[in-house]
Amino acid sequence: MASQAPAKFRIDVDIHDLLMDSASSGPKSADARGATLPEPVFPQYPELLKDPGPEVPPETRDWTYELVWRKVRGWLLPPPPSSESTLTFTAC
Repeated sequence: MASQAPAKFRIDVDIHDLLMDSASSGPKSADARGATLPEPVFPQYPELLKDPGPEVPPETRDWTYELVWRKVRGWLLPPPPSSESTLTFTAC
C-alpha cells in the first residue's frame, strides 16, 4: 500500500504576495541623541592601589554561612540552615 504525501499548507494569495514582496530590512536603528556616559570614578579608593596587604596570609578566616553561600550560589547546594552559623576555613 502506497503512503500518501501529506497535504501542503496553502495560504491566501494576498498574504503570500504581502510576505514575499514587502521590502522589510529589519528594525530601524536608534536615533543618535548626543547622550554620553558619565566619566567613571576610577579608582574609587586610590590609596588602596599601593597597599601591599599583609606579609603573611592569616592562618584561619571566619566567614558567615551567608558569605560562603553567596559565592557558591550556582553549585546546587541546599539553602543555609540559619543566619547565625559560622564556618571556619584554614588557608592552604
